Amino acid sequence: VAEAIQARAWEQAARAAHALKGAAANVGADRASAVAAALETMAKSPDRGDAASRLAALQAAFDAACAAMRKVLEKGGGYADESG
Repeated sequence: VAEAIQARAWEQAARAAHALKGAAANVGADRASAVAAALETMAKSPDRGDAASRLAALQAAFDAACAAMRKVLEKGGGYADESG
């Protein structure tokens, strides 16, 4: 997504964001999925707004989701939400 946005390849950015949206939803990372969906919509829109801040929000959401997953794995299973 980042490379596509930097290259202003908006169709590619939208496809990548769409894939991340689905992957995040599949593992229960609802916040990351929602941020990816917003980024996908932005990439398809003529008003691209502040793509850099949206990309930063996507990174933060995926970082939080990964941290929650690591926590679950360290505990040997169970459930952890993205807030930790």
